[in-house]
Formats: sequence, C-alpha cells, structure tokens
Amino acid sequence: MGEHFTKIASEIENVSFISSKAVDQTKSAEKKVGILGHSATDINKVTETISNISDQTNFLALNATIEAAQGITDVNEHVAQSSAMSEDISGNINHVSKMTNSISENSNNVMAQEKS
Repeated sequence: MGEHFTKIASEIENVSFISSKAVDQTKSAEKKVGILGHSATDINKVTETISNISDQTNFLALNATIEAAQGITDVNEHVAQSSAMSEDISGNINHVSKMTNSISENSNNVMAQEKS
C-alpha cells in the first residue's frame, strides 16, 4: 500500500505542477490581453484623429469650392461691367466721331461759301 500512496502523491505533485503552469500561462495571457486592450484604445484614438482631420479637410475643400465659385461670380460681374463700360465708351466714341464729321462738313461748307 505504501507504493500506492507514493504513486498518488506523485500524481498529486504532477497535477499541482500542471495547475501551477496553467495559472502562470493564464496570468501571462491576462497581461497580453491588457496590453492588447491598451493598444486598441490607442488605435481608436488615432482613428478618431484621422477622422477629425478628414472632416476638417472636407470642410476646407467645401469652403475653397465656395470661395472659387464666389470668385468666378465676381469675375463674371466685372467682365459684365467692363463690357457695359466698353459699349458706353464705344457709343461715346461713335458720337464724338459723328460730331467731328458734322463739324468737318460745316467747316467745309463755310470754306466753300467763302470761296464762292
């Protein structure tokens, strides 16, 4: 019977060793899961930052588009104003040209009357 108790004691010692190893491995796994949790939190922070930068970039792009459209509208208004001013100037030049021709004709008529 002594041999039987020795074998049981040996098995208990073996089970105790295996249990101790399992506890150690569980603690190690627990630490690694904790590290992964912290890493996941850090990754989430980076993702949020990237998302915020993306939102800001989209806002800036939209703002630039609006500014460009406003600039085009302003340019179109200036072109229209310039065109209207050019038409006015052209009309004034035409009027001055007709008056000059009329004065020239009157001068020619006066000179022709003096010669006769």
